[in-house]
Amino acid sequence: MGIAHELATTLELDSVGAFISGGTPEKDRPEYWDGVVPWVTARDLKQFQLSETGLSLTSAGAERLRIAPRNSILILVRGMTLFKDIPVALIDREMAFNQDIKAIIVDPKYDARFVAYQIVAKKNQILGLVDSAGHGTGRLDTAQLKSIAIWLPPLPDQKKIAAFLGAVDEKLNGLRRNHDLLADYKRGVMQQLLSQKLRFKSDDGSAFPDWEVRELQDIAERCTAKNSKLTITRVLTNSAVQGVVDQGDYFDKDIANAENLGGYYIVERGDFVYNPRISETAPVGPIKRNNLETGVMSPLYLIFRMDVECIEFFAQYFDSSFWHEYLKSVANYGARHDRMAITTSDFMSMPLPWPDPDEQRKIADFLSALDTKIDATAEQIIQTEAFKKGLLQKMFV
Repeated sequence: MGIAHELATTLELDSVGAFISGGTPEKDRPEYWDGVVPWVTARDLKQFQLSETGLSLTSAGAERLRIAPRNSILILVRGMTLFKDIPVALIDREMAFNQDIKAIIVDPKYDARFVAYQIVAKKNQILGLVDSAGHGTGRLDTAQLKSIAIWLPPLPDQKKIAAFLGAVDEKLNGLRRNHDLLADYKRGVMQQLLSQKLRFKSDDGSAFPDWEVRELQDIAERCTAKNSKLTITRVLTNSAVQGVVDQGDYFDKDIANAENLGGYYIVERGDFVYNPRISETAPVGPIKRNNLETGVMSPLYLIFRMDVECIEFFAQYFDSSFWHEYLKSVANYGARHDRMAITTSDFMSMPLPWPDPDEQRKIADFLSALDTKIDATAEQIIQTEAFKKGLLQKMFV
């Protein structure tokens, strides 16, 4: 266990620190809430280094609970999340926490960050300890958690290893900040460009003509060809976040029955797909372009193929929210609450902006260049996360 070290020892987690439990003050006592003491819940455990929380307590509310000191380790022990992840955080200030979380106050003889990284490295092992508390809630037995073996070289070496892993985390945090800044910048400049508050000029410096408006049916046709001969077996789905993806990758299994694929629509590369299912990230459902090869999709989706020179302009436009109001205005809200009920006629009558084709190209090129930078940063994040995971596995597992 761990990298070789002649002076290293191994102890159970219970011998490395003291476990304390959290709680929740009465919600109907306003004098307990909105103070200066952070109060941690499961939704706050999204990052390793925890500095801020969504909710806070007053001193009156906090004094009713156990307070975890700075450099304590927080670990979720109850919640649905436990079936797929073990959220762990190291706090950089005193914090209160609820009853779904345990705090580990690490003995000063050991480096708390080093111990926390080791718990993160053992997540797969800890996941095996999770059982069901009923109603789909996961439970991590504290007694079993306390028995997890922790490898402990001398304190100076613990600090060196923790500092190195901390430097990797700093790089990751920097990449995430850069990714978020680029994404925010793109959203802002897209808003300016598509609202015509910011305009490009033609190559000779003259102004482009005013934008026209065209209906979707004037520049696109609906795709209704079915997979009647069952020649295509690749099933696609449209995710609001990931776009058009293989169904098996998205759901971790194939949902469609191979025998029923004859009624599915054929989707070619470059076709657009509207998914009427609404979500927090897609309040009227997403429209995404298929960047994969030919596949088939459920007839619940509406598929269309655009006949335009600059298809990228419309791919960018559909990534915006400018078309949402129209769909809301024609939707039937008496239908299922999780889907937009829109007739094909109303959908294909959607009004779309029509800049001069050269201006379309300039807008598309500018936004696509930003996408390239955003995607490159996202790939760096993936690679750095994989590097960190490999380090943790090599050191501690």
